[in-house]
Amino acid sequence: AVSHGVVELFLRGNGGPQPWPAEDLLETGIGIYLRGLGLLSPDR
Repeated sequence: AVSHGVVELFLRGNGGPQPWPAEDLLETGIGIYLRGLGLLSPDR
């Protein structure tokens, strides 16, 4: 779902500004996934 959202955000031909850099979205998505698996502790 995360990768689909990134593709939709960056590959749509609407020409609008991109709200976040792709690298930030990827890092955030990976962090959420790993926290969900219990491999990372929650942010404090």
